[in-house]
Amino acid sequence: WIGTDGEGVNCFNPNKNEFTHFKSTLKNKVVSIAGYSESELAISVYSDRIWLFNKRTGLIRPLPIKDPDINYNIRYAGRSINLYDENKDNLLLLGRNVKRYNKSTGECTYLNIEGGTEKRNLFFLGKTAEGIWIHDAYSIYLLQQGEDTLKKVLDLGVLINSGDFGRDGTLWLATKNGVYKCNTLSKEANLIETHLFTNATSIICDNNSRVWVGTDDALYAYLPEADRFAIFGHSDGASSNEYLPKPRLLSNRNEVYLGGIKGLLYIDESYSIDSVEKPLIKLDEIEVDHKSIKLGKKTSFRLPAGSKTLSLSVNVHEKDIFRQKRFRFYLSSNSYIESVSPTLRFPQLPSPGTYPIMVSCTKRNGEWSTPTEIIALTIPQPWYFSWWFILIICMSAAGIAAGTYLSQKRRKENQIKL
Repeated sequence: WIGTDGEGVNCFNPNKNEFTHFKSTLKNKVVSIAGYSESELAISVYSDRIWLFNKRTGLIRPLPIKDPDINYNIRYAGRSINLYDENKDNLLLLGRNVKRYNKSTGECTYLNIEGGTEKRNLFFLGKTAEGIWIHDAYSIYLLQQGEDTLKKVLDLGVLINSGDFGRDGTLWLATKNGVYKCNTLSKEANLIETHLFTNATSIICDNNSRVWVGTDDALYAYLPEADRFAIFGHSDGASSNEYLPKPRLLSNRNEVYLGGIKGLLYIDESYSIDSVEKPLIKLDEIEVDHKSIKLGKKTSFRLPAGSKTLSLSVNVHEKDIFRQKRFRFYLSSNSYIESVSPTLRFPQLPSPGTYPIMVSCTKRNGEWSTPTEIIALTIPQPWYFSWWFILIICMSAAGIAAGTYLSQKRRKENQIKL
């Protein structure tokens, strides 16, 4: 069951690969969708109300709420309410605070929040044996069974977009600064370092210990055992998409679903990311003093004397030509410049000498390809370091010194005669 922004509630049948649309919810902006009973779903609609949707008939009816504050916030204040089916008796309503809705009486009760919140909406994070996990903009809370207080477990201090628990109990958070690995027992959070992206918007763990990460424009998978990210593109079936924090699901068949502004992505449980195509990197062109130079099959190049600027461009031959990559340009075996661009521009020319320029790029599985030499580049000595210029300087200096000596000698001889 899928709630959409403007097209109401939809049902996807994975066996038939078909969507069913329901006219009763057409043009509704569904903020949140949750289970309510065996026959009904609870759907929160922006600037409208909370409805009960019959899964068999497709008809809707208002959820009877004896709380004018909830109705006012949804219908007139334009505030979103996120839903979570706590148990057969209660439904959690998450806004800037948390209310527990009793399905039998229609009454709501406030839940206390330890330390307060950042006055931003609260979101369901996950459920474990310890209880229900909820997050706001910067903190993680735990609601234990039978309790009426959300206990603050972790204050991250970084904007949290989404989160999910792995099978081993590890909490993974998608944040503005990237992906964090959190231990809820020790209350430790560690950033997974990567140059592939910064803002992670969506995250979900599968049963193969892979952590799928959606960003504003691409899909990644973090492989904890290898401690690396894999990136996916159009040739893998992951077209460019802006992934959203809430629409994410691990189905009963262990299939991953991620929603974005361009549609729904499906990842089969058996999908393998072990086989990796080896990218072939070749020199495209050299630009000297803003003039393009095509080298063809040449393996070396000497810059003209007096050159001021230099840039090198490469292209990568592989199946997915639109795949996002990072590049490393090696000037020596232990010195490189890393860039998201296939073009290396020198703000100033390296010291005179010969440099075998080598380049590597990130592969689909996040590893770096083996550096490939694309050109042997020779930077000549400046003209003022050439032998003939130095000889002229030395001869001129010697001439000046000799002239000065003879002039002083004559001056002394004239003084003696006087």
